[in-house]
Amino acid sequence: MLLSFTQHAFAQNSIFKVLMTQGVVEGMKPGTTSWFRVYPTIELPSFTKIRLSAGAYSTFISSESVLVEFDKKGNYELKPTQKAKKVSSLQKISNFVNQAMTSGSQADLVGSIVRNAGAVTIHFPFDTKLLTPTVKLHWYADKAQNFEVKFSDESGKVVFSKQLRDTTLTINLATEIPGFKRGVCYYWSVSNTSLASSASAPACIMYLNEDEALRLEKERTQLMEEVSFAKTNALSWYILGAWNEDNKLYVDALECYTHPAALQPGVEIYNNAVSSFLKKFQTSK
Repeated sequence: MLLSFTQHAFAQNSIFKVLMTQGVVEGMKPGTTSWFRVYPTIELPSFTKIRLSAGAYSTFISSESVLVEFDKKGNYELKPTQKAKKVSSLQKISNFVNQAMTSGSQADLVGSIVRNAGAVTIHFPFDTKLLTPTVKLHWYADKAQNFEVKFSDESGKVVFSKQLRDTTLTINLATEIPGFKRGVCYYWSVSNTSLASSASAPACIMYLNEDEALRLEKERTQLMEEVSFAKTNALSWYILGAWNEDNKLYVDALECYTHPAALQPGVEIYNNAVSSFLKKFQTSK
C-alpha cells in the first residue's frame, strides 16, 4: 500500500484526452469508487482505471502526445507517459480527430459541390488542396457512356478538355494543363456528351505553392513523429487522415481512411471511416 502511494506521489501526472470509444467503456478516477461512462473529448487524470466490455474499444492521447489504445474486454489503468521533447498538439489532435468523427456536410464546400439537376455528379474529389500535381478524378452518371472532362481557370476559361468513356481520369495538373500555376484554383467538371445541360457542378482543385506545401509537409512529419506513426497501426492512419482532412488535403485523407478497417476490422469507427468521410460532402439533389 505504501509502495503504491509512493509511486503515485512521485510519478509525473499526465492528462488523457479521450479520442474515440466504441461500446461500453467505463472509468474510475483515482481516489474514488464509482464507475462512469467514458465518452470522446473528456479528460482523465493519470491512474484512472478503465473498464471495457466485450466488443468495446477506446483510444486516448496523453498531454505528452502519447497514444494509448485498449481494444479487448478487461480492466486497464491510464499510467503517466513521458516523451523526450516538448509537444503541444494534444488539443489540436483531439479537435481534428473529433471533427473527423462528426458526420454532416462540410459547410464551406456546399456552394461549389451541390449536385445539380444534370446527369453527371462528381464523386471525388471536391474542393481540395494537393501537395503533389497528380490527382485521380471520379464521377458517376446513370446510363451514360460518353463523358467530357473540363478544367477552367479562375476567369472561367477552359484550359483542359478530354473526352472519354470511363468514369475516372488520372491527370498531372502541372504537365497536362497549359500555363498551369500553383496556388490557384482550377475548376473541374464533367458532362455527358449525349445530354445537353448535364455538366456537374464545378469543384476547385489547388496544387499548393511550394512554400505552403513545404509548411504542411513539415507539420505532417512532425505529427507523425509525435504520435509515433506506424503503418501497421489503425489509429495512426486514422489520426493522419483526420489531420489531412482538417487541412483540406482530401485526397490524402481518403487514402489514409482506407487503411484502419483492414488493420482492425472489429472497430466500427474504422469500418465506417471512408463512408463517413465521403458522406460529409453529399448534398441532396
